Amino acid sequence: MGQLTREFDWAGTTLGSPTTWPQSLRTTLSILLNSRFPMFLFWGPEQIGFYNDAYRPSLGIDGKHPKILGMPGAEAWPDIWHIIKPLIDGVLAGEEATWSEDQLIPIERNGNLEDVYWTFSYSPVRTESGSIEGVFVTCSETTSRVNMLRELKESNYTQQQLNGDLQHSLRATQLSEARFRNLVEQAPVAIAILEGRSLVIREVNEMILQIWGRDHSVVGKPIHLALPEIQGQPFLALLDHVYISGIPYYGNEAKVLLEQQGELKELYVNFAYKPVKDTDDTTHSIMVIAIDVTEQVEARKAIDEVNARLTIAMEAAALGSTEVEFATGKMQATAQFKKNYGRNPEEDFTYAQLFESIMPEYRQEIKHRVAAAVKNRTVYQAEYEVRWPDGTLHWIAAYGKARYDDEGVARRIVGMTADITDRKTFERRKDDFLSIASHELKTPLTSLKAVLQFLNLIKDQPFTKRHVQLIEQANRSMDKMGRLMDDLLHVNRISEGQLQLQKTWFNSARMLEGCCSSVGLNADEECAVTGDLDLELYADEQRLGQVVINFITNAVKYAPGSPISISIENLGDQVKITVADNGPGIPEEAKSQIFDRYFRASHSSNEYTGLGLGLYISAEIVKRHNGRIGVHSEPGKGSSFWFTLPLEDRSKR
Repeated sequence: MGQLTREFDWAGTTLGSPTTWPQSLRTTLSILLNSRFPMFLFWGPEQIGFYNDAYRPSLGIDGKHPKILGMPGAEAWPDIWHIIKPLIDGVLAGEEATWSEDQLIPIERNGNLEDVYWTFSYSPVRTESGSIEGVFVTCSETTSRVNMLRELKESNYTQQQLNGDLQHSLRATQLSEARFRNLVEQAPVAIAILEGRSLVIREVNEMILQIWGRDHSVVGKPIHLALPEIQGQPFLALLDHVYISGIPYYGNEAKVLLEQQGELKELYVNFAYKPVKDTDDTTHSIMVIAIDVTEQVEARKAIDEVNARLTIAMEAAALGSTEVEFATGKMQATAQFKKNYGRNPEEDFTYAQLFESIMPEYRQEIKHRVAAAVKNRTVYQAEYEVRWPDGTLHWIAAYGKARYDDEGVARRIVGMTADITDRKTFERRKDDFLSIASHELKTPLTSLKAVLQFLNLIKDQPFTKRHVQLIEQANRSMDKMGRLMDDLLHVNRISEGQLQLQKTWFNSARMLEGCCSSVGLNADEECAVTGDLDLELYADEQRLGQVVINFITNAVKYAPGSPISISIENLGDQVKITVADNGPGIPEEAKSQIFDRYFRASHSSNEYTGLGLGLYISAEIVKRHNGRIGVHSEPGKGSSFWFTLPLEDRSKR
């Protein structure tokens, strides 16, 4: 009582001197003053206010203390008296004690009107005669907890902040076991209190029991006995470290194996181990706070798996992706996207630069297609030619779709591109091939038709040298058509995987000499075979002969009059056969494509005939023999076409 008598003058109140107070008031004030829990007392007709030191922090550092101590409630709390007075009147009128949780009661403190949340109880204080003369208020400011819960719902509140607020709530209510249990039970996260270094379970809520797959029977047991399956997992060691060190531990998406309904299940949790300490900073318990994030982790893993597969697919298909904001023109692009436009992954590449790289004849059409796709909410598609910084031309296939805001306004476009230069080149070669094939087939057919027509005119005349010439010309036309048809047939068989090999043993030199003879060289043309003339091969002699004849025919076609040399090299486990000439050679840019289907070197079709399939067929025949094929050539220095084959040991056959 001495403390109160120093705070203000009792003569100004209707209560008189403390020595005249009723025993119930003195007892109540004794409880109030000696409690560390925030308490307040309204007493008498004027409803004079008393509070303890535990309540003072709620008033603020420059707030109402000590001037409101002993002041009538209406004067002390004019700003909120309309909220408090009905509660006081209800208790004074004989109603039961009230309980309110997280009640918003704005108060003025620290010079400002603040929104403050309280959990409080209003209870009657009776005199010895049983009459109600006062109202006893126990209260706790829960502003931090309310704000914490609100922010948790509105945003991805960090685990550490949540744990801190819950720890604050625990300390603020540690002397009220009932209220603390209520807080634990209603907390939006799973909570357990483990006591002592043996980690005996003292408090749990339903959420932690659901995660553990247990019921309340675990209370009072050490956690290693209540959850025996966690032995061997890292959690017991972490808990012991937190207890000894007094340092909290935070886990994010930690995997834990727990027994639920008789089965060991894999869960993922975000958790915190917070030491609960005595006033001497000694840890006496650990508060476990956990959130089951299994669904989120599994969903993210599923998304990661889809994204990984998408990334693999995009990388395999050389697809680049981009996103462009319509308002700013700002573009984000992947490394592959930049590569499709001839740019390095690390360099900046803007939308303006992209559009400038597009050949002028395509730009207007692209604008129309993008605008139509945005308007109709469809996918934009286009194929166009671009010029790389090095000056080369490339073909791009582009796809995109706009993204719209809630008002339906297109804000950005997401797109993908692929470099289709090879496809376009192949299509162009195929188109050229069809044109050439029709021409090549038409020429001998026209000649054959003319010969047959002329023979028909002179069929009744005596047989002359003219008849022989016409028949030979017809045979040449038929042979040419046969070769063309054979090439087409071989390509079809290769495409369908039906090119069969008939392997036998044969002398390589005799096979090569036969190829020279079959070509029908002119008198001034030479074809010499040198090297290991005794070497025998186990292969398809007819198919390899076809390869060599193609090499010789090309040498005669592109280097007429040039001597042709054929060499046989024994490389130990392989043989290398080379056909060389002294012709004009092959341009550097053509060498990498010369064995491709439909490829023809840039010669005039009037001067050189053929379908452009011979070297492609030759390459496939060599590959079927598990060999390699290639060419060495320099412009003006001739060409050397070669292939290698593995050598078989005849003694082992």
